[in-house]
Amino acid sequence: MGLDSQRAVSRKQFFRLGLAALADKLAQLSPLAMLQDACPDPSAKPLLRPPGAIAETTFLQKCTRCEECVKACPHWAIGMAREEYGDAMGTPIIEPRQSPCYWCRDFPCIEACKEGALIFDEAILPMGRARIISDSCLAWQGHRCQSCVTNCPIGHRAIAWNFRGQPEINSQNCTGCGVCLYVCPAEPPAIEIQPAQKFAGTLQPNA
Repeated sequence: MGLDSQRAVSRKQFFRLGLAALADKLAQLSPLAMLQDACPDPSAKPLLRPPGAIAETTFLQKCTRCEECVKACPHWAIGMAREEYGDAMGTPIIEPRQSPCYWCRDFPCIEACKEGALIFDEAILPMGRARIISDSCLAWQGHRCQSCVTNCPIGHRAIAWNFRGQPEINSQNCTGCGVCLYVCPAEPPAIEIQPAQKFAGTLQPNA
C-alpha cells in the first residue's frame, strides 16, 4: 500500500472516530437528555399541600382524590397533581405562582375533607415557609417595592421590614401560603416556598 493510500485510510479513520465522538456528544445534548437534566422527577420533591395536610405518606393513603377540597376553595387556589408527580397524581397541591392560598379563616378545604387527609391542627396547619432570595429582591437591591409585605394575609407577624427597609420572613409565623410569591414583581421571583414536608415536624404553630 502506497503512502497516499495510507494517508487516505488514516483520514477515513480520523473522520470515522470524529463522527462517532460527535454523535455521542449530540446524544448527551439531545432535547430529551437536557430536559431530563433540567427537570428532575417532580415526585421526588416535597409538594405544597393545602393547609392542615398530614404527613405525606399517610396523606397519600388517606386522600381519595375526591377533589372536594378543590371545589370548596373560594379562591380556586387548589389544583390536582399531574401525571408527572407519580404516586401523588390526582392529589391536591398548591402552585402559588399561579394561584396562592389566601388563608381563609374558616378553612373550607379542611372542612370539605372527610377522609382526614387535611385536619385542623395548629401544629401542622402551616403549609411551609417562604424564603426571600435577596439577589433577586427589588427591595434588597435598593428599589422601592412593598408587594410582599403589604399583601401578606398574616401581616407583619410573618413578613416585615428590617432596619434597612428590606423585607424579612418570620419563619415562626409564616404559613407558606404563597401570596408573597404570587405578588412578587421580580423575574425570576425573589421568593420561594419551601413545603412543610421538607422540615419534618419543625414548623411551629402560628402565634
